[in-house]
Amino acid sequence: MTKIVKQLGHHPVVVTGLFATFLVTVASMLLCFVEPTAFPTFWDGTWYSITTITTIGYGDIVPHTAAGRVISVFLILSGISLAGVLIGLVSEMVREWVLKSNHVSMRDLSEGLEENKRLLTELLAERKLQNELLRKLLTERDEKRREPPTSD
Repeated sequence: MTKIVKQLGHHPVVVTGLFATFLVTVASMLLCFVEPTAFPTFWDGTWYSITTITTIGYGDIVPHTAAGRVISVFLILSGISLAGVLIGLVSEMVREWVLKSNHVSMRDLSEGLEENKRLLTELLAERKLQNELLRKLLTERDEKRREPPTSD
């Protein structure tokens, strides 16, 4: 379990998620501090921060002071940046998955080609023997035809 947690702790998606959580938490606390009437509880600040950072922005709660609006602009820009980062991470994960599946397919194809090469080599060798035998039989037949008939 510890190994999994360590691996996940270094995964870019987890790091990005932790950064977003930290950003929402700090912004929520700041909004509650600078705008206590618009954001009376931490959860109101959190609701606003999440809807702003995800660029949804319902408009049910809005900042009224310059400080609150600055925090909002920071959240908006951070949300747009995080969306770009997440899209890049997901596309990279899909790319790696496709490359890995193509690698397996290429390996399977390579193994199949080796088997086909072996079978073709065997068939060619067998065909060569058949051709030599046929040539020998035809040569013997032609020689018998050229011989003068024997009288008994």
